[in-house]
Amino acid sequence: MAQILIRVKFPPNCLLLSKTILTNSNQTVEEAIVEFCKIGGLSTPSNYSLFVPDFNSWLEKDQILSLIPQLASVDEVILSEKVNSNLKRKEKANNSKLLYILAFAIVFGLSIYYFNKMN
Repeated sequence: MAQILIRVKFPPNCLLLSKTILTNSNQTVEEAIVEFCKIGGLSTPSNYSLFVPDFNSWLEKDQILSLIPQLASVDEVILSEKVNSNLKRKEKANNSKLLYILAFAIVFGLSIYYFNKMN
């Protein structure tokens, strides 16, 4: 049985921060996620996915670990809830839009105030 060494960073709701795990390289990403969730004490492994930050990409759940060449060269993979990550990015984008609107409103309001004060 061929094995692969993977450094896994666990989500914030897990007691483990990260762990180097020796796992079967002939299993799928989905099977590896189930194994990682068991190690980290996480329930509902179907909610989790593996993210590779070095390549800024999510691994497909039906891929076999040994057939993913990028796993050999990465520092770590992140076990994360894919849906929540996308929602957090959208929230962050919305928050920054609100900050720009607020900043514009303040600058616009101050310019009107000083313009009226000068006249």
